[in-house]
Formats: sequence, C-alpha cells, structure tokens
Amino acid sequence: MTGDQRPAPFGGTSPAGEENRVSHPIVDVVLLTMNDRPEEENASQATLLAQRGIDVRICVVGNGCTPDVVPAGAMTVVLAENLGIPGDRNEGARALAELDPPADYLFFLDNDASFPQPDVLARLVAEAEQHPEAAYVQPRLTGPDDTTTPRRWVPRLRVGDPGRPGTITSMTEGVVSSRVRTVTRITPHSLATPSTTSADNPENIRSQAR
Repeated sequence: MTGDQRPAPFGGTSPAGEENRVSHPIVDVVLLTMNDRPEEENASQATLLAQRGIDVRICVVGNGCTPDVVPAGAMTVVLAENLGIPGDRNEGARALAELDPPADYLFFLDNDASFPQPDVLARLVAEAEQHPEAAYVQPRLTGPDDTTTPRRWVPRLRVGDPGRPGTITSMTEGVVSSRVRTVTRITPHSLATPSTTSADNPENIRSQAR
C-alpha cells in the first residue's frame, strides 16, 4: 500500500481550523482505477470532492497499476495484479478501516459515475439513519443525460417506474453505501460487500456511458 495513511477529510470541514471543525458523519469512499479513463475519473472525483454535510475519506485503488488520478490528501493502494472488482474494493476498504477514527459508512463508487448534487452522500446517510434495519442504501442511477435509466442500472427487480421504491431489490455494487459496523459484522475478516435488502433512495447519480 502506498500513499497518505491518514487521508484528509473532504466535504464537512470548517475553514477556520480543526478547533472549530463541525462534526459530521465520516464516509470512506473506495474508487478503483486501471488508468484507462482519466477524463471520467477527474469528473467523478470533482463531484465527490464537492459533497457537503459529511466528511469524506478517499482511497484510490490501482488495479494492477499506480493510480494517475488521485485527489490531494487521498490514500492510494497499488495492487500488482488484478484481484477482480470485489477483491480490489476489499483492499481499499481494508486500508481505510485502519484509520482512526473509524468511519460510519463505506461507499463504493465507480470511477465513471458522477454525483449530480453536492448533498447526495449526506442524503444517503440521512436515509440510512431513518432506516436502521437496512444494511445498505444506494441511489438510483441514470444515464449521462440525467433522465434515462438503463435497465441494467435499476437496483430493483420489479419493472415499472424507477423512481418508485420497491420491497424487493438487488444491489448495484458500483454506487452503494453500507454501514461500516454492518460490513464488519457480516464479514469481519474480508470486509466484503454485504448482500442483503436495502432501503430505496430517490436520489439520482449519473454514470458516464461505457
């Protein structure tokens, strides 16, 4: 692992200094890269850094490479070989889990996905707090035009209005928020993504077309 062992928190800090810092939930964010889409990565990270109302700690995991696009103050993990997306994400989660204080939430973000508003992560946290029974919460994906919702991105099994919550769901693992304590309880040794029912959230998140 390389990079800053204590990545600077983004989003919720006060410019007046640490002594006047407002306490916000900590969201650890894992991004994967193969250095093959720098334009999309820069766009994605810009919208991540713009998030407000929470403290974000970022880990960029190089999938068989040293990451080229890394925000200042972020942690990096360099993997010599491709471990597969789940394995790569777990390595990033492990690195962030070593930090003190521990985060409240863990968010996996595809490096071609962008947040349309600066309060998306804060709204996801608020939704999770309102639904303590939910192991994870995730937004609804839309296409780059922010209107279309490709079927493969709809985290629901029922066909119909994607803006309508459903009682049965599947996980879109490229944009998902989990409670750290839930992840640790379900898979304490591997920090793997939990696979269980989530609360639906109406917020959108855009993804660049692949």
